[in-house]
Amino acid sequence: MDDQPQRPPPPQERKKRIATQLIDCQEPQEIDFNHFGLHYGDKQIKFANECGVLTHSMISINYQTWKKVSQGELEMLWLTIKRRWNIQNNKRRGDVLKICNIAWKSYKKRLIRDFMANGRDPIPIYPYLDPDTWKTFKKERSSKEFQIISEKERANAKLQKNPTRLGPHGYRGRQAQWEQEIASGGLSEELASELCKIKSQRSKDFVMGRLSKNESGSYYAPLGMQATLTKLAEVESQISRGDWVPEPGEDSLTAVLGREHPVRTRAVGHTVGLRKAIHGIDKKKRKMRSTGSELFYWLGLSVWGLIQGRKQQNSTPSLPQTSVGVCTRKNTLTPMNKSKPIELLRERLKNNPLSHVVADDGILETDKFEFWVEHDEILQLLNKRTLDVTILTVWEMNLHSIARVKNKCSFLNPHKILGESCQENPEAVINYIVDVMRIQQGKQFLIAPYLQRAFARYGKYTSNPISWTLDECNQQPGDWECGYYVMKWMMDFVMVEQHGFLSRMVLKKKSHDWKIWKDLEALFRMIKDSKAMEVDNEHRNIKA
Repeated sequence: MDDQPQRPPPPQERKKRIATQLIDCQEPQEIDFNHFGLHYGDKQIKFANECGVLTHSMISINYQTWKKVSQGELEMLWLTIKRRWNIQNNKRRGDVLKICNIAWKSYKKRLIRDFMANGRDPIPIYPYLDPDTWKTFKKERSSKEFQIISEKERANAKLQKNPTRLGPHGYRGRQAQWEQEIASGGLSEELASELCKIKSQRSKDFVMGRLSKNESGSYYAPLGMQATLTKLAEVESQISRGDWVPEPGEDSLTAVLGREHPVRTRAVGHTVGLRKAIHGIDKKKRKMRSTGSELFYWLGLSVWGLIQGRKQQNSTPSLPQTSVGVCTRKNTLTPMNKSKPIELLRERLKNNPLSHVVADDGILETDKFEFWVEHDEILQLLNKRTLDVTILTVWEMNLHSIARVKNKCSFLNPHKILGESCQENPEAVINYIVDVMRIQQGKQFLIAPYLQRAFARYGKYTSNPISWTLDECNQQPGDWECGYYVMKWMMDFVMVEQHGFLSRMVLKKKSHDWKIWKDLEALFRMIKDSKAMEVDNEHRNIKA
């Protein structure tokens, strides 16, 4: 009997990880998405891997950026993933393609790091990689221009002091796990006391995602995270005391680390945009705070666009046929004296007597509304003479396009509520008002240059009349109203008065002649001094 001790068997060599292969599925699989558009669940890694394999095989690596990929290829990629994973909601297309974008970039980095740098051939591992494509890829990545870009990216990567330690799962499903570990005493006393001061869930997730574990299995803050953790606790204390009130889109994390990237959000996900991740941010990129001079600048821009007209290469459009009450002209301003002709404008308008204007669906009525503006009317406007109803219509279109933030106003089409229309075709006027009230149910106010006759007809011919509270504007002496004053008061109500109407009623006042002319002189000075007067000769069509 051999008493010598037996030698342990040699350790088996660990198999190297091979490239993920696509497995044919007999039935579609299922994947869930959270409210951020991130996939989660037991199959989230499998889903991400399949998205990566499909992207590698369907999208060429020789595109410079993801934006350069053709829409046809992206659509085919989306439809393939949608069919394999039974994704019913087409709104997930953008979320899925973000995953594919990241997988595509990681694939190219892996080819450079693991194959180009070592002189290896990736084609045996990635059989869908074409030899010619790989040759072109190596040539481009070996260029001097690409090396300069790579050096800059490596330098930026070294600036990252607190990288996350979460792996491919990210923050999804981590909160419940972390709460359980905190409750069971998995944090050091000092770390637990600092973390209890942080109330913001996003800030807390940011810290937990960057903690390390010691030999005993307890979490501790690495050296680079200690200062950040202390600052977060101090800012949270300021918020709790009321010393600092965060604005929409701000919290303790942005106060310590600075503004968020608009495309990726810290402690949420690198595919989740800022406006989706942080509540309270307006969906528009920038809130519009319009001043009077800016508003007249936009009016001038539209007016001069009308002056230029639209370039018709093949044929000149014919005048539209109008029914009773449509495009009926009505002068709303008695002509002024001391008019000054604009010779340059006349020269430009000599060969273009008409401009075609289109108001999109839902602005002035249910369908789009098309009308024509005679350039003589624009000359009248700029010479302080008779103001035509078509100019008021363009003015309403400008107000609609500018006042879209918290706007409670809807706009009536001036062409449809003229006095002549009320006399000759009252049923059409009534039907128009009913349609506008139906499609603008969420609005509180109706804006129109004049509407007394129209609503008088409406109240006469309906069994359910409406009681209206009218906002009255300044009037000139006599029984006529200045069209420019009408424009001014429409602007005042839309931009300011609508937000405090009924709480601060605007009383009807009588204006003196000198005050009227002073206001109008200031109005025209803003129109004529605006940069909108400097336009080129390119023809274009105005569309709100």
